[in-house]
Amino acid sequence: MKVLVIGGAGYIGSHVVKEMMKAGHKVTVFDNLSSGLRVNLFPQNDFIYGNILIQKIWTLLLHRALMPLFILPHLRQLVNQ
Repeated sequence: MKVLVIGGAGYIGSHVVKEMMKAGHKVTVFDNLSSGLRVNLFPQNDFIYGNILIQKIWTLLLHRALMPLFILPHLRQLVNQ
C-alpha cells in the first residue's frame, strides 16, 4: 500500500516511516523540515517539501499519489492537542 506520512522527517515520524517500510509499504514523506531533519529521511522513499497549511499542496499530493493511499496525520499535532 502507498502511505503518505505527514511530518515524517521528525523523530516520531521517521520511526513510523521505518516501521511502514518494514511492513512492505511504499512511503512518501511530506514535511516542511521546521523541526524534522533531512538525516531522518530514507533515500528509497519519496520526499515532498512543503507546508500542509497551503491548500494548493493538497492538489499536488493527490495528483502525485495513486490510490489506494493511506494518510497518517502530523504526529506532533496530535500530541499538542
